[in-house]
Amino acid sequence: MTHKYLSCILLLMILSLVFGCTTKVVTSETPTTEEFAPDYIEKLPTPITSQFNNFSYVINGVDYNVQFVFYQEINEYFKNKERGYYPSRGETEATSIIKKIDNNYQNIQLVQVRLYFTTLQLSDDEKIRAITSFVQNIQYDHIAANTDAVTGKYPYEVLYTNIGVCGEKSQLLAYMYKSLGYGVALFDFNAENHEAVGISCQQQYSYKNTGYCFVESTTPSLITDADGNYAVVGKLLSYPKVTILQEGKLYDATNDFINNKKLYDFDKYDIGDYSEIVSIRNKYGLSQKTCDSVDVLCNGFCYLSCDINEIYECTPTEGLICKLDPKNCPIGKTACNNECYSNCDAGVFTCESTGAICYI
Repeated sequence: MTHKYLSCILLLMILSLVFGCTTKVVTSETPTTEEFAPDYIEKLPTPITSQFNNFSYVINGVDYNVQFVFYQEINEYFKNKERGYYPSRGETEATSIIKKIDNNYQNIQLVQVRLYFTTLQLSDDEKIRAITSFVQNIQYDHIAANTDAVTGKYPYEVLYTNIGVCGEKSQLLAYMYKSLGYGVALFDFNAENHEAVGISCQQQYSYKNTGYCFVESTTPSLITDADGNYAVVGKLLSYPKVTILQEGKLYDATNDFINNKKLYDFDKYDIGDYSEIVSIRNKYGLSQKTCDSVDVLCNGFCYLSCDINEIYECTPTEGLICKLDPKNCPIGKTACNNECYSNCDAGVFTCESTGAICYI
């Protein structure tokens, strides 16, 4: 064997050691490409079992209903995915939250919802109010909240089940704001175990000067209204952790702030014009549709029932007025023009068009 031949073999051995070159014989038992597939490639479900869910929202005083289709197989897919936020090394908490609420597969499945709201013939800020009302009117899950059975649903799950707790509905709302390009944050009130949404707005209207206006997701309310008495938690007294998910467009909260202050002053101090308050409540979908059996509904408000010997009248300027029933006037009073008047101490009781008169 020549030195030249030995040198060639030695060179091949060195190259083999350095680059790890090996020869593989392909047989019928060789693993397929699918078997070599990395673990992070998921098998996505085939949507088969459909259901149609109805939703409602209010914009500019008009009630709307919309229907979307969802699939059991897709809901099960998200139901079995990781629930919480677990940032990887070098990853922010905001990034980990976005991975949950804004992943590509969920974007594909929820395109019907995003497309519906983005194509409404409304201004961008009106679309935000429509989306806000849409999420607020999804049922709040009192059972899960009161029994500590919260699972941390994905936005798709909230829409599929048509129910959710504060964190689940807030993440759905944040997802929708984000899709319209607005600046979005989450407010986490650890002391009260509550989560709300922040939308980028003018500094003077923002929540605790964060640059983000407060938005409650669990019940109909105005953007900027953080004074509610919320289910399970009551009033929000602590300072929240603010997690910015996206910087983007600014929402003009001027009208919301002004109208919310009018509602607050009327509720707390009975200051303001009643008919204007009714109009504001109707505009934002705050009017109540039903009351407890013992209460009376009038202009979207629930009033205490009148006394047993009284009848009520719902007026557009004063609300519910209780007055004595002229068909059942109490002792010492007499009916006149559908009202009860006190009897005359002296003289003759006379009922005229202007009311009762005592002629002496």
